[in-house]
Amino acid sequence: YAELYPAIQDRVKTDPADYYNAEEHAMREARIAKNQTTDSSVMAQIMARVENRYPNIRKFHSFSGLQMRKIADKPKLSLHALGNAVDIDANDNPHITKPEEIAVVKFVTGIDLGQPQPRSTLREASSSFQKNFDGKMAELHAEEERLKKMQEVDPTSRSTLKARRDYVEALLKPTRDKKTGGQFEKWRRDGFFNLEDDVINAFLAADPNVVWGGEYLTSKDFMHFEYDPKKRKSFDRQNARRQQDK
Repeated sequence: YAELYPAIQDRVKTDPADYYNAEEHAMREARIAKNQTTDSSVMAQIMARVENRYPNIRKFHSFSGLQMRKIADKPKLSLHALGNAVDIDANDNPHITKPEEIAVVKFVTGIDLGQPQPRSTLREASSSFQKNFDGKMAELHAEEERLKKMQEVDPTSRSTLKARRDYVEALLKPTRDKKTGGQFEKWRRDGFFNLEDDVINAFLAADPNVVWGGEYLTSKDFMHFEYDPKKRKSFDRQNARRQQDK
């Protein structure tokens, strides 16, 4: 709290302790008592509207809102620290952001999560990953063995095979890592995009400035919803531009 105090005060223009007291109360009310929110939190008001549209919202496995923290691996203050973001069912709807994760998903599914994608395409990617992960990994392992044998037969081929070997190794390395390997196994079993469309639609309809993390341009944060007018405006402009280019 002491470390983040200046950044929070600069953003909210008031004493952070008072701000957090009001935000925590508002978010708690939004989760427990539908339509019993205070005016202190925009996200709490959004949650109340979502609950009206989607009364089963309390049936989710997990819900995370106000968190005093920075964005992961970045110095910038998280919107969670301002009470302007929520994560729903994070365990089943991950934030896929690392290049190696995106590369593996693209290899398995043919779909690039590092680019803007329609929601239907993201659903297809999740389903395809479940169906095709084992087979595509078997292909990679077979290719790895084939390249090794080629190099053993003809040691001079090492340099000509380097680009292909590097590509195969880059894809296999994260699947062999203890942490990320288990993550890929979970995605194979459960998929990585499991939020219902009704939930996403309810959030996006609750306020014109809500952004869903599945709309991110270079990563996909399936669990995440945030109130961010600047980002919403930017995304809408880029979406309109892509439609014109088609």
